[in-house]
Amino acid sequence: MKIKKGFKLRPIGDEWMLLAEGAEQVNFDKMITFNETSAFLWEQCTQHKGEDVTAEMMADWLCNEYEVSRDIALEDAAKVIADWVEIGIAKA
Repeated sequence: MKIKKGFKLRPIGDEWMLLAEGAEQVNFDKMITFNETSAFLWEQCTQHKGEDVTAEMMADWLCNEYEVSRDIALEDAAKVIADWVEIGIAKA
């Protein structure tokens, strides 16, 4: 999975909002907000530009940052990837 270019993550209160930078990115049907963990994963992905990010990589990041089992981290990472691809902010 690779995240699409043209998005910036901004803090809004206790959550994070993903904002489109270009008009071609704008879809006013959806507002994309992240919790702290999703924002952490997005930031990690942006540090791996051009690299194919896998659920295994994301699970490693989660395990290193949070107290979570590898199985749960891997399951959560796979769901995040599927969600991001489905809403169009990442491509498989």
